[in-house]
Amino acid sequence: MDMAKFFDMVNHSKLIEVLSRTVNDGRVISLIHKYLNAGVVVGHQFEKTEAGVPQGGAESASE
Repeated sequence: MDMAKFFDMVNHSKLIEVLSRTVNDGRVISLIHKYLNAGVVVGHQFEKTEAGVPQGGAESASE
């Protein structure tokens, strides 16, 4: 499986559901939800993000 394709197809609802089982702070879940729905700018065009986690986005960064 191509990892880039994996991140393109992440289901937001399922991700939030799974996170909600282990993260007890609703503020954190809300923030993640807002990041997922923030959209992206490609070129000079805004695109909604209804699925997927944009590469390089805050929620896909690892330390």
